[in-house]
Amino acid sequence: MQGYIKEVEINVKNNQRLITLATEDALLYKCKMDGKFIPNAPEILKLFRSITSVPGVKAVQPAHISLAPVVVNPKLIAELSEILYDYCRYHYNHKPLISAETGIETGSVRLMKKYLRGKSLPYEPEKWPEIVKEAVGILEDHNWGLVGTMLIGLPGEKIDDTIKNIELVDDLFKTKVFLVPLLFANLHE
Repeated sequence: MQGYIKEVEINVKNNQRLITLATEDALLYKCKMDGKFIPNAPEILKLFRSITSVPGVKAVQPAHISLAPVVVNPKLIAELSEILYDYCRYHYNHKPLISAETGIETGSVRLMKKYLRGKSLPYEPEKWPEIVKEAVGILEDHNWGLVGTMLIGLPGEKIDDTIKNIELVDDLFKTKVFLVPLLFANLHE
């Protein structure tokens, strides 16, 4: 962790006071590599406390989080939010708004099972739409606003998959999620 803090100190010294954690998933920092992806709450909290304790840091933002770890450990989100409230770059209705990007991907369980089985771990892919809704609710309870990407045009996508996407979008309509369509691009072509 000392290396991370050194980087923060260098950024602050060079007048960069917004610290963004460029990571695939801030909530899986130092998780056990046992295939279940359970958040390591003590290490995550220690990391964020260390970053916010660097003199001169004005704002801290995790670039990306996954949704399943939110459902696994809602207490972690409450504690992490307490740390980040005073370090928010954005505010909404005069309240701190903690922001992060997340991959919602699809509302289709069929496509989750086919292409994104690991995204729902430690839960089964069949629970994905419920995981998304529950995680968004937990995050909103702690004033998080998300940018959520949704994959469009996955190979083999059918009308029923599109309907499931629309249903999930409808369920998220009144939440603080800014939905962004992400067009699937086949790298082999």
